[in-house]
Amino acid sequence: MNKNIDFKSVLSPYLTAFAREHMVKGYKSMQLQNGLRAFDNYLFDIKHTKTYFMKSDYDKWLETMSDNRPATIYKAVGILARFLGYLSELGNECYIPRLPKKPARDFVPYIYSKDEMAKIFNVADSLRLKRKDHRSVLMIIPALLRLLYSTGIRTGEALSIKNRDIDFNRHVIVLNNTKNGCQRLAPLNKDMEVVLKQYIRYRNRMPIEGLEHPDHPLFVSGIGKSPDYAAVYENFHHILMKAGILYKGGNQGPNIHGIRHTCCVHAMQKMIHKGKDMYCCLPVLSTFMGHKHVLDTEMYIHLTKDMYPELMEMDKSVTSSISKIIARSLITENENENE
Repeated sequence: MNKNIDFKSVLSPYLTAFAREHMVKGYKSMQLQNGLRAFDNYLFDIKHTKTYFMKSDYDKWLETMSDNRPATIYKAVGILARFLGYLSELGNECYIPRLPKKPARDFVPYIYSKDEMAKIFNVADSLRLKRKDHRSVLMIIPALLRLLYSTGIRTGEALSIKNRDIDFNRHVIVLNNTKNGCQRLAPLNKDMEVVLKQYIRYRNRMPIEGLEHPDHPLFVSGIGKSPDYAAVYENFHHILMKAGILYKGGNQGPNIHGIRHTCCVHAMQKMIHKGKDMYCCLPVLSTFMGHKHVLDTEMYIHLTKDMYPELMEMDKSVTSSISKIIARSLITENENENE
């Protein structure tokens, strides 16, 4: 839990204990912390003095959320329900709300075409500093973007990689600082290993002590420190402009996180080309992407269908024989029952 969080309402001791308990269990979600902080601010503003929360209290709180998007309300109610359940277990009887119907997912990530990814890499390789700037992160951009596309990991996960996390013998990167709080492995193919080894070789030429230490960050700025997120995003925005990939607006992208979504769609496309059934691909892709649930990966099926409709005919050719086998078995079963 962020040590700077300072709950101030009458329920602050319980909020603090609840948040810490979740951190011990491995949760690292800023969404949880922000949700608890917002609820605490609400209680403080209305001068709530009770150590319990009734349905009338909940209804008043819910009214204050009416201007938010359904997805935001859904997440806020989920956090509050968990906290009120925790309060009840401690002997403070509370009204525990039911989750509203989960809103339909209306977010459609931007998927780069293979031609666009090629343009992004070419522009990234051609960028040069216009003036001396020791804090620049330009050196890491070509390798970083290729790593995001090759492994599908998140930008924050990539920037938190330490030297010791790369295992070229097992061809994996150990990811410790993940969104779901669970350690996982990101596979490295031969081409990606070549890129990383080249980057490390050039990085280590900088006259900075400790760059090769196992606990030192893999990706660094010109002064040997962890890269600034804002600087990475600024460089990527510049690359998109030079590559002629225009921003659509309205949170439709494109942005750097879209490379992760693109990786998954292109990986699924590749597997279908090799004769795999797309639904059989889901567990593999789910593990690859670091999703907790296979359903979190299912949206990539729809994205793949939209981008590559010709693959649907290929998929039918893969599954048609299976359908025929199932049909024959059902016919045989019915015939046996009628005998």
